[in-house]
Amino acid sequence: MRFPDLWTSFFCLATGIFVCVFSYTNLGLGHLYNPGSGLFPFVTGSVMGVLSIFLIWKTLFLKGKRGENKKIKHGYSKAAFVMISLLCYGLLFDPIGFDLSTFMLVLFLLKISAYSWKKAIFWSVIIVGASHITFQSLLELNLPIGFLKMLHM
Repeated sequence: MRFPDLWTSFFCLATGIFVCVFSYTNLGLGHLYNPGSGLFPFVTGSVMGVLSIFLIWKTLFLKGKRGENKKIKHGYSKAAFVMISLLCYGLLFDPIGFDLSTFMLVLFLLKISAYSWKKAIFWSVIIVGASHITFQSLLELNLPIGFLKMLHM
């Protein structure tokens, strides 16, 4: 039995349940045609919970292959980098704005996924541009512009 996978699965399950309960009780789900601010976190927490249940089942009932320990150890370091980068993204989202913080997040995630700098920058620009068009133009949401608001004056 691989205990690191099992503990990770239980942690993800607990996190998913916490997100679902918090979004339901504090944010409100709303309705399908008029969603509340808690609907997206609730769906995300639900998906996280279901996937962690599958991982618990896999860890308990399926035998792992030999040589997985090196991959698992390396995978945990990448997971830690992703978690830290998401935390930084959340902290920098308002101060530096949507475009710059999202660009830096996507660039970092693509770079740790073994993309070259050229491809990582290219895809970061494409993803940020598509996200900006989707949220700002199509959905007409006001995204934080951070310190760039000085240029809009």
